[in-house]
Amino acid sequence: GLARDEFLPFFQPQVTFSNGQVVGVEALARWRRSDGSIVRPTQFVGVVEREKQIDRFTDRILEKACAWKARWERNGISLKISVNVSMLNLADVSAADRFQHIVRSHGVDPREVVLEITESSVMGEAAHALHVLARLRLKGFGLSVDDFGTGYSSLSQLSQIPFTDLKIDQS
Repeated sequence: GLARDEFLPFFQPQVTFSNGQVVGVEALARWRRSDGSIVRPTQFVGVVEREKQIDRFTDRILEKACAWKARWERNGISLKISVNVSMLNLADVSAADRFQHIVRSHGVDPREVVLEITESSVMGEAAHALHVLARLRLKGFGLSVDDFGTGYSSLSQLSQIPFTDLKIDQS
């Protein structure tokens, strides 16, 4: 799928609770196979990580999401974009520079991009990724904890990490 560039973002709106105004979108990775079928991330992300292709995969989804954001901006639609990243992406200190290059190459300001990391993964690996998370914040990226409430972390633990957003689990 990666070799054929079959992974793409599907966008889910993010709305302001008080008035329902759409203020952003979350890029949800999907695999559109050559037969037209759509594969959800629960069926492929583990394989992509295990095969050590997660950086290539995440970079491509970020590139495509930024291309859509730039297209919307040209048409007068200003929305923040959120993209999920794996903690494995944050194991390499060059990730912050790589993400910044991808975003800027599409004319997008990093302050308009939020990178989402699930609570369970970030709390298990926070110490290792803290340097990269801090570099991402210094470059202007927003950082979001996704699915808060599914793990065992507390707000005091999360306050030690430079997150800008908190997404509470639907349950």
